[in-house]
Amino acid sequence: EYYVNRALAMDTNNVSSCFFFAEVKYKLKYFKTAVKYYEKTLSLDSGHIGAKNNIAYILAFELKDPKSAIPYLLSALKQDSANYITHHILGNIYGNTSLKDPVKSEYHYKKSREYMKTDNAGTYFGLAIAACEKNDFLSAKIHVLKSLSLDSSNAKVQAYTGYIFMMLQQFDSALYFLNKATLIDSLNFEVNHFYGMFYCYADNTRYIDSKKAIAYLETSLKIYPDGIESLQYSGILYFQQGDDEKSKKTFLRLYKLQPNNYQANKYLGLICQAKQDYKQAKLYYENAVSLNSEDDQVHRGL
Repeated sequence: EYYVNRALAMDTNNVSSCFFFAEVKYKLKYFKTAVKYYEKTLSLDSGHIGAKNNIAYILAFELKDPKSAIPYLLSALKQDSANYITHHILGNIYGNTSLKDPVKSEYHYKKSREYMKTDNAGTYFGLAIAACEKNDFLSAKIHVLKSLSLDSSNAKVQAYTGYIFMMLQQFDSALYFLNKATLIDSLNFEVNHFYGMFYCYADNTRYIDSKKAIAYLETSLKIYPDGIESLQYSGILYFQQGDDEKSKKTFLRLYKLQPNNYQANKYLGLICQAKQDYKQAKLYYENAVSLNSEDDQVHRGL
């Protein structure tokens, strides 16, 4: 950083100095400063694809603004439609952010793999996630096992492999991969979340254990308090155990994050009805019906 600072002091319009200063700030997790200097790089060299890719990644995954990231990546592809890094970032954005689109995600991951010309664990994992979003768990299994054959050290990938096998109702294999994941990183959000899912999955009659499920889901929410599915599953489990207070608190957290979450509205309606708060229950039920008109339990509540 010292030498890059000196270079910038000598010539504030040096493209390489601006870019490497941004790189240093990125590594030090000063993300807004990094974006500023990547922007400065682009003001000096509008065709700098590395700066465009890096700004996009920071915006999408560090600053949680994927929508603002897209124009940089599309601009990069106009210059070089075969840039595998740009395609990989787009695949990641469409697979793992609020812009989720499994068709676009799969397309860009496939393009990334095509242009990279070598196998990459991250690309195959991205393809597995895209297949999961389409409920194509057989394809997801093929992709995720290929990812693991290239790099078996990632706890998140191991945990997702367990999830995929669980959705294929191969529960012994699911537990095998979840156990491998926890050996790598027992404090990983996905590891704990998928363990929680595993122990409360309705078809998993051999291993179902609501106490274990809640324990893992609570751990996952300590790691990442805004985990939508972790909040959803734990709220339902609290409700099923008759703990309306914990269930209500959990679903209110979920409702704050996603006011149009069907499960949050349904269960808050049920809890308010049980508390004889019929006016509030009616509001939640009406919102739930607008999201899913086929749930008889909600209709009965109304």
